[in-house]
Amino acid sequence: MIVEERTYHVYTGKLAEVVKLYADEGNAIQLEHLDTFIGAFTVDVGDVSSIVHLWAYDSYAERERRRALLQADQRWKDFLPKLQPLIHTQRNRILLPTSQRSQSSSGTSAPAASASASCAASACSAARSRRRSRTTRTTSSSSA
Repeated sequence: MIVEERTYHVYTGKLAEVVKLYADEGNAIQLEHLDTFIGAFTVDVGDVSSIVHLWAYDSYAERERRRALLQADQRWKDFLPKLQPLIHTQRNRILLPTSQRSQSSSGTSAPAASASASCAASACSAARSRRRSRTTRTTSSSSA
């Protein structure tokens, strides 16, 4: 399993508009194509005027396949021109699980996903190398 963290820093005063735009239109389109939506969060301390989306995928290959389907959807293409003028910068990170266990609310340990079990080492290594150079970037027409 991998988790993609997509952080969008929006222009000052536009955060509520971005949150509403995703809630009213963007998320429904994304949910049809992408894997597990963990949630959307706004930043309270730190890089304020930011919205963070977390998505879980079985592998890099699954992420790439699903994101390509989203980018090909005409409804998404129509949505992007509404969103992109509001976004100042975008940062994407891929998070890999560790061997640590998370604690559930009932107090029992939940097993952590194994990075090696869900993502072949060579594929992860190659994908990490490609993404190192794209960690921080300005939003382009195929982003968001």
